[in-house]
Amino acid sequence: IPEDHIKRFYLMMLDKAFTMQNYANTPPRKSSENSKWNGSIDVINLKGISMSHLHISGLRLLNRVLKIAQLVAPEIMDKTYIIHAPWFFSAAWAIIKNVLAPDIVAKVVITSGSAEKEILEHLGGDREQYGDLLN
Repeated sequence: IPEDHIKRFYLMMLDKAFTMQNYANTPPRKSSENSKWNGSIDVINLKGISMSHLHISGLRLLNRVLKIAQLVAPEIMDKTYIIHAPWFFSAAWAIIKNVLAPDIVAKVVITSGSAEKEILEHLGGDREQYGDLLN
């Protein structure tokens, strides 16, 4: 996939997130401070990813996308869970996170497992509701 297509897709997703956030936080939908939309909760499942999927150009693109995200829309993201992460992804993250703001890094959870309990607590749901997301 050309980098230009990825950039356009990412910016389109940011625009949609801003639109949802604005919609959720305006009357009559926002009836109290507790009903405020605090940001997106992303779950990225890396199950099945191998070293053959990892290329330096992909890591560079990820690095640029994350930099854009922290400059343009740092408060859209409430939490990102990267589950079933292989060891090499954690090693790459150890390098990438050094160029990101600490508040962004604090919003990312990377685990080799499913983080099911933590994700369900954060979402306020149950296994039946979000099961496919966690597999």
